Amino acid sequence: MDKIYISKEEMWTGIKQEAKQLKPSNNAPILVFFVFMWLIICLLFVFIPFVIISTVFLVLYIPFYFIDNLLFRRRK
Repeated sequence: MDKIYISKEEMWTGIKQEAKQLKPSNNAPILVFFVFMWLIICLLFVFIPFVIISTVFLVLYIPFYFIDNLLFRRRK
């Protein structure tokens, strides 16, 4: 394997030439749109079941709350 020595100035000129060749991408807004849509869809798949399960637990718990208060008559 050969060793290659470059000076600091050569390195900086090469970096500047590469930076000039790079152009900003016009696809960024489309990519951001798809990422946000993916995030919203994933959150819906998490949030909707959470709300449904919480509502079911609440509906199932309410009768037992009243039964518990009638049977044990806890002092407050």
